[in-house]
Amino acid sequence: MIHEPPTPSPAAGLTWVKSSHSGGGGNCVEVAASGRQYYIRDSKDPHGPTLAVTPQAFVELLRGAAAGEFDSPV
Repeated sequence: MIHEPPTPSPAAGLTWVKSSHSGGGGNCVEVAASGRQYYIRDSKDPHGPTLAVTPQAFVELLRGAAAGEFDSPV
């Protein structure tokens, strides 16, 4: 059986940041930028999956969040 080494994640080695408004309650996301991609991950699982989006898609995500598009209904 041949074992190939794991392919490094394109998000490996990036500088991750989270909002200064994060309250430390554990429900945070972190963002890193590299070249023509933004990467988003769950701060509780730094070795878990990441979402890669274009700068344009990232701006639209921020606009939608600011407009309340992703708020849970009460």
